[in-house]
Amino acid sequence: MTACRHTMTRALCTCIAAALLLTACNVIQQQGKRYEARLEAAHLEWKEVELPAHQLGYWVGGTPDGRHRPVLLVHGFGASGLWQWSEQATALARDRTVVMPDLPWFGKSKPKEKDFTIDGQVAAMTALLDHLKLAQVDVVGISYGGIVAYELAALQPARVGRLVLIDSPGREYTLADYEALLKRFDTDDFAKVLIPSDTAGVRRLMALAYDSPPWVPEWAEAQALDTLYKNGRDEQTALLHGLVALIASASQRPGEVKAPALVIWGKNDDVFPLALGERVAKRLGAKLEVVEKAKHFVPSEQPALVTSALRRFFAAASM
Repeated sequence: MTACRHTMTRALCTCIAAALLLTACNVIQQQGKRYEARLEAAHLEWKEVELPAHQLGYWVGGTPDGRHRPVLLVHGFGASGLWQWSEQATALARDRTVVMPDLPWFGKSKPKEKDFTIDGQVAAMTALLDHLKLAQVDVVGISYGGIVAYELAALQPARVGRLVLIDSPGREYTLADYEALLKRFDTDDFAKVLIPSDTAGVRRLMALAYDSPPWVPEWAEAQALDTLYKNGRDEQTALLHGLVALIASASQRPGEVKAPALVIWGKNDDVFPLALGERVAKRLGAKLEVVEKAKHFVPSEQPALVTSALRRFFAAASM
């Protein structure tokens, strides 16, 4: 899920302090540039690669110490790596290589084929790791990206050293869970919630992502709508429908996750309730870290806590 509540508010204050005209101040673009500068300061570079089935954009770099595995950060739905992982990427880059891609149909990644399945996303991540000549990585995924990460670990267990799922149910999710989700949000298709079409939809998305969403003026919500949700709406809707098909066949999926795992969950998540996180942790034999005062978008709402949890978990992971 994507949302930029706190960052949008900080950027708004900057605009006001500089006495810029509201119509000239695109807080989303400005904050994106700040994130880019932060990543560049941590020795990450933006790159694009033309692969047989995909044109992928990704950030890569860091200052690896030779002891820690590279880490792959997989963003959630409706976003890009830049908007979801900048805090964690810069912290992890201090002693390892970080790979932070845009998934196909998000950000600047454009597939060459209309594959809207999770397997298509896994194939794209595999192709990127092959291109970078990374035989094994630790993987972190949030929400939709966590499902991609889970399937990568299950289908290619030798490729994943350690796995972290953040508010992401993996194969534990059922059609009954999905029906309950639709009922909670009073909709017949969750794509209508995740891909807002107006400022009211952006506001609703903020509320489900953050436990305490800050006030954002409607003009800034309009900028978010235009900047983050304007392109790829049909394709992203198709991805969500493909995910529902995956849920229906989860029990027949091949492979199992063998990597040591950590599960991080926002205590007040309405999208995937905490009870689901408990089920996921039990399935994986993983520790469950519950983050207080957080909903679905935990890495942004409580960035220091998530970063600390990742560094502790990966401390024992060596090459």
